Amino acid sequence: MSPPDPYGPVSIDEVELTAARCRRDLVGRSSADVVLLSGSPDARRVLLIRRAKPPFAGCWALPGGHVDEGETSRAAAVRELFEECGVPIDATSLQHVGTYTGPDRDPRGQARSEAFVAVPDAEIPPTAGSDSVSTKWVDVAECASASFPLAFDHARILNDALVAVDGATHRFRIQLVEISGLADVRNMDYTAAVSDRLDRVTDTDVLLAEYAQKSNEIVERIKQRDSFINLNIVAAALIVGFAGSNPSRAAAWLALPWSSLCFGWAYLANDEKVTGLARYFQYHLGPQLGPRALGWERSPKRGTKFKKLHKAAQLIVDLLQFVAPTAAAIVAYGAIADHPWKAPMLQLVIAEAVLAVMMATLIVTHSSFVKRFDITPEEWRDV
Repeated sequence: MSPPDPYGPVSIDEVELTAARCRRDLVGRSSADVVLLSGSPDARRVLLIRRAKPPFAGCWALPGGHVDEGETSRAAAVRELFEECGVPIDATSLQHVGTYTGPDRDPRGQARSEAFVAVPDAEIPPTAGSDSVSTKWVDVAECASASFPLAFDHARILNDALVAVDGATHRFRIQLVEISGLADVRNMDYTAAVSDRLDRVTDTDVLLAEYAQKSNEIVERIKQRDSFINLNIVAAALIVGFAGSNPSRAAAWLALPWSSLCFGWAYLANDEKVTGLARYFQYHLGPQLGPRALGWERSPKRGTKFKKLHKAAQLIVDLLQFVAPTAAAIVAYGAIADHPWKAPMLQLVIAEAVLAVMMATLIVTHSSFVKRFDITPEEWRDV
């Protein structure tokens, strides 16, 4: 008796998002998937990710992704495993499971995938990365149940990986074969729905889908940027409290520059990405969508005097937040320590001062206050 269908109907929103991605992505590119197993044959566990993007957004899947141009499938498998799960692995430890083809295995048209399996000595704690909401080790027994559907044809890949590692009579074979059959039917329906929608997808649909995706990225990066400010304040308070409570801890003041500079670098990287995406909306997506689209993103708000004043204030705050602590820490250390300028402390102070100057230069030169406010569409990529 076959298990009940665990997949359910395909969401129309999921279909439309997938169809739009098909227009953006390079349909037909090959992919690589990784089956990372742990435990004994009777109690296997597998590393899975919960997908963040369509198709099958929110579903559990094996780590994997596109093979880049000039990259081997094995190298892509190693890269994707690290990018999505934060798990490093030696390419030589990967055993090839098989090649999976067919127009219905992936509704985006990724008709070919090379799958690999590895069994590390111990479970490596994963960390969710690109394209994954979360990642964890899951009992294979749970994956073989009707209540835990895997995306794409990953139930079949998992079954074949277990055959390669534990033999053709492994304990989960029957359940995974049945789940694979249900997945085939689900994938065919999904692919047919996407193909039908794809026939009606316009360039505007694709651009708006890209805008929605990049807007979400901006929101997440702004949250990260703000978190670096908060973390820097907390770290500075802890260091100042520790170093200032006892004159014998004068050397602890020199931990403050490293904290501020590290958080400052992360803050600056996120801020630059946010600025770049905003320019992308203004000078690339907006003109392609037409004069009435993305009005707020394309408005000349950046050229106003108020905006310049706002950017000047932001520049001052950034310098006070991430550069001034270095100067303050060096002055405090020099005033409190008995012999502050002896090696190796002198070398450390010089290194921190040089890095602070570099950070200040980056903050000033990358500030929107310093940059031009009359950028033309033809120049946006070079700014």
